[in-house]
Amino acid sequence: MRRRRSRRRRRRSRSRRWRTGKENEEEAQEEKSKIRKQPKEPLHGSFSFLVPPQL
Repeated sequence: MRRRRSRRRRRRSRSRRWRTGKENEEEAQEEKSKIRKQPKEPLHGSFSFLVPPQL
């Protein structure tokens, strides 16, 4: 009983941490590329609601 619980907890925590870390890294890279590619001011008014203004 104890071993099963510890295994489940360890696997869940590791998978969650690894997934969140990888996702955060990918999101950060995507945001950087978007900021570099996109101009500061939105070109179209309808485009502003898709991408919120980045201060």
